[in-house]
Amino acid sequence: MTLDQLRIFIAVAELEHVTQGRIVLTQAGRLFLTEAKAVLGRASAAEKVLTDLAGLTRGSNRCQLLAAARSVFEAARCSLGPLRPPLSDT
Repeated sequence: MTLDQLRIFIAVAELEHVTQGRIVLTQAGRLFLTEAKAVLGRASAAEKVLTDLAGLTRGSNRCQLLAAARSVFEAARCSLGPLRPPLSDT
């Protein structure tokens, strides 16, 4: 699940509708909503750290640290991994 998918889930859950139909979250949905908000909060905090690190002007490892941090952040941002195992072709 991507961060964009989490944002969409949160928006729909908070509005309680997609178009005209009302959505009521189950207990599992409410638990997931809490976790989705926490994940987006952590992603935002990680992005802030990268922004703060980009402002560093000293240190020989600055470029290597930023490159490593950015690659980790981008990997996490692109996908949080499947929530369930993939379906087999058999």
